[in-house]
Amino acid sequence: MAVSPLARGLPPHLASSTTTDFTRPSSAQSNSKTNRFGERPRARVQPAQTPLGSGAARGIVRRPVAYYIGVELHSAIGYSAPHDMLAGRTAESHAGHDKSRNRREGGGASGHPRPRAYCFSQPGTARQPLAVALSNWTRELYWRIRPAASPAPPTWQPDPALLKVCRLEWPARYAWKPAAKWAEHVRIGLAGWVPVRRTAIEQDYAGIVMARLIVGGQAFEIAFDYSDYPVLNEACALRASVYFKMQCPSDGFPAWPNVHPGGFVPASSMIYRALPVLRGRRDRCDFRFDVYGRFGLDFGRDIRSKALTLLSAQSSFRFAGGPGRVRYSQYLHEIAHSKVCIDLPGRGDLCFRLIDYLAVGACIVAVRPRDTLHVPLEDGIQVAYVGPDLDELLSTCQHYIEHDAERERLCRNSREFFDRFLHRHQLAAYYLHKAFQCILTDASP
Repeated sequence: MAVSPLARGLPPHLASSTTTDFTRPSSAQSNSKTNRFGERPRARVQPAQTPLGSGAARGIVRRPVAYYIGVELHSAIGYSAPHDMLAGRTAESHAGHDKSRNRREGGGASGHPRPRAYCFSQPGTARQPLAVALSNWTRELYWRIRPAASPAPPTWQPDPALLKVCRLEWPARYAWKPAAKWAEHVRIGLAGWVPVRRTAIEQDYAGIVMARLIVGGQAFEIAFDYSDYPVLNEACALRASVYFKMQCPSDGFPAWPNVHPGGFVPASSMIYRALPVLRGRRDRCDFRFDVYGRFGLDFGRDIRSKALTLLSAQSSFRFAGGPGRVRYSQYLHEIAHSKVCIDLPGRGDLCFRLIDYLAVGACIVAVRPRDTLHVPLEDGIQVAYVGPDLDELLSTCQHYIEHDAERERLCRNSREFFDRFLHRHQLAAYYLHKAFQCILTDASP
């Protein structure tokens, strides 16, 4: 007589009985086990998870089920995992879990990371929203009151003689209020080099901040183009003495000698006060996630949806992120606790996320952008590029998860790149250096 799957592993007098409620289909006892199995994995699937295809849906369900069967301890079988019990590894399982618990209690870099392969969004946010919010607020308050770290020595040195006779007039208000997200980084950086005064300046061009550099009493207009599109505003370029383009195509604008790549900026000035803490956490290698990436689907929907589908369907590493949004402080905290961070294009190929990654010193796997920073990133040095077809996305992530030395080398290089070229003090020095070059070129006979 065939033995019911529910009766496998039971004593013979129970397994062979046809009247035992434990093995009777649809009995209260068998239903309780079925319900418990369904309840546990279902509770681990965050409500915010939105599968972007059948593969993603299967991945979301498969990982918590695998955790329930192969990792979770069950009191009914002596606090062992079902997979270990059926394989006869109960003693080894107990020893391994005891060791893991001791390491967790010890904390630090040696703490055993909790299995979170099934997490599509930040663990715990759905269950403890108040606790997470309080933690974020406390973290932000601490970052706001601590001093920012001193910048590295300047990579560009603007002409000292011109600095002495130079001041900057900056618009008192922007034509588009959200422009402050880009422009305030530039203004604060420039204020570290020259006096900056806010005044009424007409803002005539969409996606561009116009300012005036006063050198020896003569005014020169400077344009800072923060538009997401790699298109030159020729009317503005004709008018401005120097024009900085943030989403600058890789081949630039050779017909316009006054147009230069404008680099890019982080998402918030808060990061400068947070960097000492974030970098300290990143250096401790206290990883909670193998691969991390948060991507809204408002822009770049096709490539971002494809990437999230691939990442959520695989079971080789722990992926955290998804299309959901979190507070900036939580997002930075998650970067610091991730082995690999993924960058994808949105409306523009360059975005705040990439600069945030570089600032913290993350191991970045990114789709190669068509636009360039004022100093180009090098593949395999500061970032690992994959093609827009994403065929190598998972294998590249897996490579840097497994090869610690290569991963940490990229992290050191990305952090150094930010300190030398993208910190707002460095970026302002670059702007002034290029502006003075243009001014002197125009003044020469």
